[in-house]
Amino acid sequence: MKSNAEIVVDALDRAGTKYVFGYPGGQNARFLEAMQGSKVEFVLVTHEACAGFMADVYGRLTGKPGACLSTLGPGATNMTTGVGNAFLDRVPLLAFTAQMGKFWKGRTVQMHIDHQKLYAPITKWSAELETGKVYSIMKKAVEVALTEQPGPVHLDFPEDMAEELSSEGPGAFTPALPSIPPSEAKALSKAAELLRKARHPLVAIGLTMNRAGATPELRELVNKHRLPVVTTLMAKGHIPEEGSQLVGVVGRARRDIVAEYYQPADLIIAIGYDPVEFNYEDWVRKDLPIINVNTVPIDIASGYPVPCQLIGDIRETLQDLLKVEKLEHQWDLASLAAHRKKLYQALTPPQKNFSPHHALLAMRQILPADGILVADVGAHTHIIGQLWDTGGLGNFLVSNG
Repeated sequence: MKSNAEIVVDALDRAGTKYVFGYPGGQNARFLEAMQGSKVEFVLVTHEACAGFMADVYGRLTGKPGACLSTLGPGATNMTTGVGNAFLDRVPLLAFTAQMGKFWKGRTVQMHIDHQKLYAPITKWSAELETGKVYSIMKKAVEVALTEQPGPVHLDFPEDMAEELSSEGPGAFTPALPSIPPSEAKALSKAAELLRKARHPLVAIGLTMNRAGATPELRELVNKHRLPVVTTLMAKGHIPEEGSQLVGVVGRARRDIVAEYYQPADLIIAIGYDPVEFNYEDWVRKDLPIINVNTVPIDIASGYPVPCQLIGDIRETLQDLLKVEKLEHQWDLASLAAHRKKLYQALTPPQKNFSPHHALLAMRQILPADGILVADVGAHTHIIGQLWDTGGLGNFLVSNG
């Protein structure tokens, strides 16, 4: 027999979640006690919002669900900021909130609010843990958090239920994600036809690429066909800053200069592009056709031409597109170096006083190539997003806001 709190901790360990970031209180004390001596470590924070953000970053870095914990009422409301960030940035996360015991259900109780209604708009699923069903609820929670598009799940943990004993066994506690089917052959043929006809095909990469495990295939495709690439802020690092066909970041500082180069584009190959970062409508001409290479259908206003959607495993789709014979296009790639120089000079104007770009350039000199830069949201994100050389994938942690 184990307590339900011990069962939750065991399920977290089996799911690969090694830390729970949180703030203690009387209603979640049993959960904290269950972590003592386990493989899951409790990390104390100064504020519940911090717990949400730390769990978010754990999910980004590992691909496993991060976990955060609050007390009831005000603790739960505090934690929503970090959880909401994970929701908008597509990060797998499990948000546990302590709750009053069943004796107090339906009663007026100090600090009591409906946590499930609170978390419903900023999570993919919200549920209350139940004796005898903990492993099954945890299994579903992990699967929902990780399934495309990933995001947070909320689990309410009643105080009395946490200490109840249960004979429930883990069985085969192996959360299984639904496999993403390959793109349809007909759509692949249509994409190949569009690519061959295009004179100025432009690649646009976004947030979903961070989960695709397809960076080598992306680089091979871009290099084989010598295609220019624009990226979103959160997809930086898939394409090297120097010595590549990178045009710049859409929607950030000096976006006008970035747009000057890609203005002739007559086809967009959008790979893992997620409009939660930056809507297509904010930078794509309404007459510009788009090939959507993604795990989900495109989200765009009516009237924009989308002649082809390759919905499926992005890595497999890129492997299929690599079979297309080398494209003959009309991009002036010789001018790309001059374009990058113009963009750099616009971002680093001569100034006598110490300026933001001076700080960034000094940091880039001091940090090792694989050093991680963490940036909060705000206007400074615009220059960081355009000027900062990440040195590779996963070295730039930034929220979309």
